[in-house]
Amino acid sequence: MARVAVTPITPSRAGVAAATPLACDATNFNTVANDGQTIVLAKNTGAGARTIDFIIKRTVDGVTPDRAAISIAAGATRVFGPFPINDYSAALDFNAEHAEVEVSAYRVP
Repeated sequence: MARVAVTPITPSRAGVAAATPLACDATNFNTVANDGQTIVLAKNTGAGARTIDFIIKRTVDGVTPDRAAISIAAGATRVFGPFPINDYSAALDFNAEHAEVEVSAYRVP
């Protein structure tokens, strides 16, 4: 199956409604359109720590660098980004280990 898309919201000085968090898909994983100014907000709604990792697409001398699983403590919210297109591509793919990780995405204008 295809990765589940997260739709980014573009804020403005006039104000926009906050993005509705989406439970991560721990089977098919997720993706968000990336313009190099994309920010991902991830909240762990569970009682234990959960991980999320952002997939690096660029290779160095033919080798793709290892991705790092980033831990999010129980009940914590973390903000990630921006993600350079040269490293992560125009489709930012990420994997969360559990649906207890909820994400929303923002594109800085």
